[in-house]
Amino acid sequence: MKLRTIGLFAALLAAAVPAARFVARWLGMHEPELLETDYMRYVASSLIGLRFGWSRLYDPEAQRQVAHSLGDIFWMPNVYTPALSLAMTPFTVLSLNHGFFLWSLLMLASVVVAWRILAPGDAKVKALELAMFFVPYPVALGLTEGQVLPLQIAFVAISYLLLRAGRDLAAGAVLACIALKPQGLLLVPFALLAIGKRRAFLGWVAAMAVAGVAVLAAIGIDGTRAWIDRMRWASANPQALWVAWSYTLSRRFKSPIAGAVADLAAVAVTLVAARRHRRSVEIAYAAGIVGSVLSSPYLHLYDLTLLIPAAWLFLRAVPGPATVVALLVGYAAMIVAQSYTIGGRWVLLFECLWLPAMALLPARLIAHSPPGPVRGNDPECASSSP
Repeated sequence: MKLRTIGLFAALLAAAVPAARFVARWLGMHEPELLETDYMRYVASSLIGLRFGWSRLYDPEAQRQVAHSLGDIFWMPNVYTPALSLAMTPFTVLSLNHGFFLWSLLMLASVVVAWRILAPGDAKVKALELAMFFVPYPVALGLTEGQVLPLQIAFVAISYLLLRAGRDLAAGAVLACIALKPQGLLLVPFALLAIGKRRAFLGWVAAMAVAGVAVLAAIGIDGTRAWIDRMRWASANPQALWVAWSYTLSRRFKSPIAGAVADLAAVAVTLVAARRHRRSVEIAYAAGIVGSVLSSPYLHLYDLTLLIPAAWLFLRAVPGPATVVALLVGYAAMIVAQSYTIGGRWVLLFECLWLPAMALLPARLIAHSPPGPVRGNDPECASSSP
């Protein structure tokens, strides 16, 4: 036990120092470096709707004028969802520095919420897991860009908490956060349906329907048609949006048909993994996340951040040293993913091994969590400490 404590302390120190330095740098960001961030483009997309009408949210000329008014910020054709643009409206009244700082505090709080709910183990292990979260470059990239991913991760954690408490409809409704950025979480509700959580799936459908009606009322038929056209353009021109690099499964195939088959295979394996272990909601959420990331044809490096909460959930479901070692291999792949072309392919390889492994795991290895409040030091989680 003493050796374990020393090892955990050494690991915590090794992770906490770079994590603390990063968080300090992240929260200290200010103009002009903020002009090139996704946060700035989120705000710009909202300003398009406020200044020109929400029906022109995807009008290139309106976007050009807004970008020019903000100091000729770097921009690509707007592909953000209407829900995200509408959600960013309150931040349009703030200065760039103040807005980004408040947004970053919200994202930091979201990380802490997700960590508090999902990360397994005792206090020492959980502290290490929190520090480790901030170290990989894909995570740091997403946070400094002001990506909405941490907020989505927090909502997924709350959904898991509600499902464990037996509040299935609410758990599904919370997953409407997918509307903010769909590609990294889209399979999660379907994984829940695969394990028999029909009320959760219906809650998600109902919440998405309400969100859809609200969006349609805001942007109208013309705006909806423009959004669909923009999505088609983005699908046909991924290189223009800095997506479809070495860590995107379908783009590893020269043939579009082969790529589509690979994506469909990932979806199928996700649902099989969830169905085979339908007594484990942790496997359903973890497989849903990994399968969503693996099958997404529209992926940026920072989207790999979603794999960390998936790892926390998987470790809850399959505790033990072997799982810790396997996940550390994936974490090492995240560490070496230092650019858009270097290292990301190793994360992709890990996903391609991890998802089928979830589907093929013997049921006897799955620790089925009883209904009720989630505790980081549940008996099934305590043995998962490295």
